[in-house]
Amino acid sequence: MKFLISTCCALLLTGCASQKIYQTPDTPAVADTQYAYSAFTPDQWLSFGSPDLALLLEQAFTNNWNLKIATQRLRSAQLALDLERANQGVSASGSLSASQSTSTDDLQHYQSSEGLSFSARYEWDLWGKLQAQEDQTALSAKVSQWDLEAAQISLTANIIRQYFSYLATKERLAIAQKNLTSARESLELYTLQHDAGVVSKSDLLRQQSTILSLEERTETLVLQQADQARTIALLSGIDQWIEYAPNTLLSDINVPKVALNQPAQLIRQRPDLKAAEASVRQAFLSTTITELDRWPNLSISLSLRPSDLYDLAEQWAVALSESIGMTLYDGGARALNEQRAAINETIARFNYQNTVRTALEEVKDNLSSYQQSLISYRYQQASYQNLEQQTDIIEYEWQEGVSDKSDLISAQRSLYSAEESLVANKLTVLQAITALYQANGSVPVL
Repeated sequence: MKFLISTCCALLLTGCASQKIYQTPDTPAVADTQYAYSAFTPDQWLSFGSPDLALLLEQAFTNNWNLKIATQRLRSAQLALDLERANQGVSASGSLSASQSTSTDDLQHYQSSEGLSFSARYEWDLWGKLQAQEDQTALSAKVSQWDLEAAQISLTANIIRQYFSYLATKERLAIAQKNLTSARESLELYTLQHDAGVVSKSDLLRQQSTILSLEERTETLVLQQADQARTIALLSGIDQWIEYAPNTLLSDINVPKVALNQPAQLIRQRPDLKAAEASVRQAFLSTTITELDRWPNLSISLSLRPSDLYDLAEQWAVALSESIGMTLYDGGARALNEQRAAINETIARFNYQNTVRTALEEVKDNLSSYQQSLISYRYQQASYQNLEQQTDIIEYEWQEGVSDKSDLISAQRSLYSAEESLVANKLTVLQAITALYQANGSVPVL
């Protein structure tokens, strides 16, 4: 026993001295870039000013199947952590046995025996291997939590994109219907002018073709709107989506001021970056566990057995045993496993740097797209206001008898076309903002 204790102490000191210390992975130098924007807050997901969005996200977070699956995976990972901790404690078992035996020479007489025993076993975590295994399982549970957050962020962005596309289609449909009404008025005017010999048959047919094109566009937009509504219902996990504010158009949606995180904050909050860093730590723990396999395991077992099963108050037999086990020769398998574990750790560190760099570039690209779309939207607004003033002037001239009705109809149709372009530009801006919010990696606060 003294020899066993002395041996364990010597091995423990040697093993502790040889253990590695975890080094936090390096981040790319580009992470030092400053974006000069204010801090991002999760409640900005709802800064668009739409009551429908808040309701849709609440329904989606409750009913979406992908989120339900991610939630169950998180629960499974947490149970795996509890199981790992339970397995590292003392294990106890009991057994009750009975047997009868006889001889072929005397089948009428037999002997019976009964037995009762209890045993307990505990393995000492001398080198920290069991703790490393528990830490690995705990990291897996955290990764499952971050996977859930990533799914929530992705779902939020998808719903917002679909909702904005739905509103844009609705507004395009309203514009197309106004344009169709204007085209029919033009056809009536062209018909009268054709009968009077003012316009040619070709002009009349051209106007009829314009009406057919607008009718086709109107019917197509109606179907697109229905498809988008079904997609929103599917993402939200509901059977049918009914708008809470049916009169809302894309022009009613706020264009929030973009707030962007600094790179250091971005790295701390994005689920994929946190998961990538956790993968580095898991790989480090795998390397540690593989290296600790060279050291022996120490376990203690205790067993109790009564002398007489029918009189448990009598003397009990107690046995205490200690054991040390280790692999003496494995043909170099352990060394190869250590090399593989070290390579996997290196890969995890490279992957972390690549993930960070990709995330930062994604934010920069989205920011550039947002700035470009904002420029186009600003100029389109100015162009629309210009056409709006021109249309007002032509309408006034028509009322005063200075210009023809055809001039007014043509101006109105140009204004409708500019209005549709304005809707498309605003949709691009809102989609770019949504992409920025998603790239910042914060779960919305509902």
